[in-house]
Formats: sequence, C-alpha cells, structure tokens
Amino acid sequence: MAHQASYDPAKGAFSTWLFRIARNAVINHQAQQRRRGIAIELEEIAHVSAETRSPEEMVIHKEALQRLLQQMSTLSPRDQDILALKFAGRLTNREIAQILELNEKTVSVILLRGLRKLRQLIEESDK
Repeated sequence: MAHQASYDPAKGAFSTWLFRIARNAVINHQAQQRRRGIAIELEEIAHVSAETRSPEEMVIHKEALQRLLQQMSTLSPRDQDILALKFAGRLTNREIAQILELNEKTVSVILLRGLRKLRQLIEESDK
C-alpha cells in the first residue's frame, strides 16, 4: 500500500483506517459519476439470495428494497452514510464514529433519528 506509513495505531484499528479510505474512494467515485450524469444503481449494494427465495419473494423483496432506497435517498447525506455503514457495512457504532471522526454517542443519535425518519417516510408512502 502506498500510504500505509500514514496509518497511526493510536487513532484506531487498521480496519477502521482502511474502511475510511474505502469510503472516501467511494464518495470520490460517486461524485465523478454524478458529474458525468451517470446514475448509480443503489440496488447493486443489496445482496439478494436467489437460492433461498421463490420468484414471488424475490419480486416482493426487490420492490421493498426499491421503496427503502427511494425513501433513504431523501435523508441527508450524513444520515445515508451512517445508515449504510451500519447496515450494509455491518460496522459497530464505534467503528462508524472512528471512520467519520464523530463521537460514538452522536452516531447512535443519528442512527436512531435516521431510522425513525425512514420509518415515518415509508409509513407515509404506504397511505
């Protein structure tokens, strides 16, 4: 790795440092894609297990996922980042806090509020 010397163990785990680099690379890539006008398929990040689902279940799952992603796109970029790191990245609040350079309690509050907002948006869209 070209920048491995910039890793400081006192600031957190190697995996956290590496995840921050990956996150920044994804953000840069998405910014480039938006500038070019290319839509990024959010669905690509969702892993649907075809082996365990019937075709009907897969359609229902896909529709629910599309609704979720549509509603999630209305949240602030920070809320989207934190929710994605928590559920798609399967990171702990502590790891998220280290990556985003936030307080762990702040991450917890943002997650709670983001999930509440997401639930409210989905319930409103179901009416």
